[in-house]
Amino acid sequence: MAGRFSEAVDKDIERLLQRARSLENCFTHYERIPDGAEFNAFVNACDFIFAAYVDFKYSSNIMTKAALLKKPLIVSDGGLMAQRVRKFKIGTVIQQENVEQCLAAIEHLCKTDWSSLWF
Repeated sequence: MAGRFSEAVDKDIERLLQRARSLENCFTHYERIPDGAEFNAFVNACDFIFAAYVDFKYSSNIMTKAALLKKPLIVSDGGLMAQRVRKFKIGTVIQQENVEQCLAAIEHLCKTDWSSLWF
């Protein structure tokens, strides 16, 4: 897990960290990751991409990176990314600000073989 958490979920960060620490092979880094090759290398090393934003109705370049690097996504419901994840079956959609659903999605993605999804 990398990147900055929204202040809206600060109260839940400790719960997320505790769960993350219990998962095998989970890296945490809560600072900005540089763009370009460093970002792409980081994304490529990940098992899945977490792109769940609050009230974000649009898409993101991270979806393109996920498709190119064959990484499943976790996105929040209510926007274009959720529509695309459902349509192309490239990850899972969670309700905004639902920490329990987020944790369940992380555990699900860690246990799912996504290799047959990509051509």
